[in-house]
Amino acid sequence: MTKISIMLLLLLISVTQSNAQITAPIRTTIKKDTLKKTTATTQTKTALPAPTPQTSTNNSIYKLTAARVNIRTGSDNKEYLSEVTVLLDAFSVGSTMVQPGGNMRNEMKINSNYEVGLQKPSWQHSEDNRLLTSFQKEGLLLTIHYLPNLITDAWKIEGVTLTLEFRDQNNNLHPTLGSKTIVFNNANGFLNYWDRKLVCRADASFTPLTSSIKQ
Repeated sequence: MTKISIMLLLLLISVTQSNAQITAPIRTTIKKDTLKKTTATTQTKTALPAPTPQTSTNNSIYKLTAARVNIRTGSDNKEYLSEVTVLLDAFSVGSTMVQPGGNMRNEMKINSNYEVGLQKPSWQHSEDNRLLTSFQKEGLLLTIHYLPNLITDAWKIEGVTLTLEFRDQNNNLHPTLGSKTIVFNNANGFLNYWDRKLVCRADASFTPLTSSIKQ
């Protein structure tokens, strides 16, 4: 073969190899991590069910746990040894708290205020009398019973205030009636040997109604 023929043959072989490299398939490599991320983003999230709302039940039972009476003495004092008994009644059930007269024999001076706490009567065994619901049925009566030591003794009253405290079985105060004060502005007059009682009444909403002197 001549030199020209050999050169042409070598040129042909070189061109053939170049075409083979150009037409070779291109492989694309996808990393496993990328595939996992792509798959994860295509998954639909499952919504969790809404929590069941808690139902709160109020089982509180409120009753009278304390009562205080403030008495304003006017121009005539209550003499020493004259007794005063204070009674608090829920109108629908009867006596709820009391302060016996034997504990109130001291003098109450003119133009002064005297406060006394009431207590559960020794003869009372039922708690129903002191339930808040008992007072909310028909209201209450507050009676100040005067027992003069001498027939000539007298006592001038010019005002009475009653403060009630209601708590539940867990000793929690009632949200609106935990401490309720009732002012009997019309509670005034003379108590003596013949007219011995001052009776004050409030309705089921603890609003003062009347105050009257009775025998």
